[in-house]
Amino acid sequence: MDRSVLRLTLAAACLALAAGAILASFWVATKNFEIANFEKTPKAREVVAAIPGDEAQTMAARWFASESNRALFPAVAVAQIVGAAAAALLGCGALAGRAHEKLARRLLLLAVALAVALAPLVPWMIAHGRALDFVPRTGGSPPDLRRFMMWHGIYSAADLLLLLVALALIPLLSRAAASPRTGARP
Repeated sequence: MDRSVLRLTLAAACLALAAGAILASFWVATKNFEIANFEKTPKAREVVAAIPGDEAQTMAARWFASESNRALFPAVAVAQIVGAAAAALLGCGALAGRAHEKLARRLLLLAVALAVALAPLVPWMIAHGRALDFVPRTGGSPPDLRRFMMWHGIYSAADLLLLLVALALIPLLSRAAASPRTGARP
């Protein structure tokens, strides 16, 4: 077997694992925040019933949901960086002389850039999100919440873009592995 075919196949597998981690994080984060919605999760209301006051109960449920997500996101960031970097290291050289070589290389580098750019936002969002957990919301949203939500939106958009790039690269690398090589081998 041509080693470049194996390298392209492994690169696609690394991206599939990174994409899977992103999709799992989207699902888990959504499910975690259902905890703070007592209409969707009546059991959560029972669990926090010993805490006096509706707002305090909601804050406790929101805190639990947020902490669950905060435990997940550093692992997802590592999976994104490792998956994208491994795919780039495996795939860039193996693409030489194959179909869609330039496009695939550019997308591999974009995946690495996005994963690396997202990584420093994770600890920032954890720290700032934690600082907002117990700020009362009865008088409206705290001023810092707007800034946090802006960065959360940027993070989520970049995360979604990374997912889309990975999902585009998986079949692209698979097609490249299946196509004959033209020109010199690396």
